[in-house]
Amino acid sequence: MKHEIRLSGLGGQGLVLAGRILGEAATIHENLYAVQKQSYGPEARGGASRSDVIIADAEVDFPYIDEADILLTMSQEAYAKYAGRVRPEGILIVDDLFVRAEPKKHPGRFFSLDFTRLARNRLNNDIVANIIALGAVAGLLGVVSRDSLLKVIEKRVPSRFIDVNTEALDLGFSLIGEDKG
Repeated sequence: MKHEIRLSGLGGQGLVLAGRILGEAATIHENLYAVQKQSYGPEARGGASRSDVIIADAEVDFPYIDEADILLTMSQEAYAKYAGRVRPEGILIVDDLFVRAEPKKHPGRFFSLDFTRLARNRLNNDIVANIIALGAVAGLLGVVSRDSLLKVIEKRVPSRFIDVNTEALDLGFSLIGEDKG
């Protein structure tokens, strides 16, 4: 078993943190192997950002992703750069507020979800869009549980933000529960 996940968007969207949470949950709480790499532009916010996570049931020898099993794009730039780098049977997920996608060009499964709108309108906090997206990715991936992710979130997030992050994670999982087919 090996899953290659790419979380991509803009600096400031929290995708590097989401990748770290996913990798840590897989290794520490699910007894799997994981590697996480990140890449971002020189800008503090607004430049390109990417977090690649590989989760496997054996050691990961090559920590680079050529074609992702799951690609999350939260910016149009990330979509343009990486949408063609998803396995044919892979999953492409876009934040529909920021990405105008062409699902017919992707042969695998496609999800256009409201991560940022939901964070803004239901949780009154744009910052947790990454955690909503993480819940959706984990729900589709099916190898890292909500409880494992929550344990890492409780360790990584300041205590005053745990409740909103918990709500965000649950919201992300519920999006996939409603639309998994």
